[in-house]
Amino acid sequence: PGLLTEWGWNDDRSKIMMTVREGVTWHDGSPFTAEDVVWSLQRAGDEKTGNPIQFVWKNVNNFKIDGNKITGDVVQFDPVYFKWMSFLTGYIMPKAYYEKVGAEGFEKAPIGTGPYMVDKFERNAFLRLKANPNYWGGKPAFENVTIKFVTDAASRVAEIESGSSQVTLEIPYEEYDRLIAKDGLAGSCNNVSDIGMIFFNDIDVMLDRNVRQAAVMAVDKKLLVDRLLRGYGQPIDTLETPEYEAYDPSIKVEH
Repeated sequence: PGLLTEWGWNDDRSKIMMTVREGVTWHDGSPFTAEDVVWSLQRAGDEKTGNPIQFVWKNVNNFKIDGNKITGDVVQFDPVYFKWMSFLTGYIMPKAYYEKVGAEGFEKAPIGTGPYMVDKFERNAFLRLKANPNYWGGKPAFENVTIKFVTDAASRVAEIESGSSQVTLEIPYEEYDRLIAKDGLAGSCNNVSDIGMIFFNDIDVMLDRNVRQAAVMAVDKKLLVDRLLRGYGQPIDTLETPEYEAYDPSIKVEH
């Protein structure tokens, strides 16, 4: 429930329906409209844009707009269509602004509708954001936020210990344990939907089913989590993680 206040399908799932939030503005002050939503989804489904999941956005076409209401014809029903909109490549973009400045201009000076606006950007160095005073969701928590691009994990740890940065991500597990033990520092460690897998090639000895079973039985997933991830992980039985809609905790595999 962000830029859309309502969304779903009709009874026979031949159409999608969306209601666009009213009173939202882009960072340049122009109004956010249903036209922006339709244009963005059509653009995402256009082969010329190179969108990596065009197959999702092509599942709906023939959009119609009535005020802040949008309907579209379902070409092929996709139960996670709206989840994709809040995940990857379904970004809603400002139609008028993008057509005015072009792809290169938008990359240099992007705008959105969120709580923070781009103040300054230096490639491979930092991104400085400032609060959006017209944000529809209320006053942002901070007036300014600077995101530094620090690719080395040891350097990210040093940023925290020196006080140069207040928040960081993706540090080694052993460093995480050390830092949260310090006074004045706190951390949060949560599972993400990344999966570690070992694949067996179907050649030579691995063609023998007994060999494959023996190899699987020899892998102690819990031990790998405890030793390699210091316990910050979760053994699973399928390729679905708890963060996925299709995850079913009742499915258990013996080995």
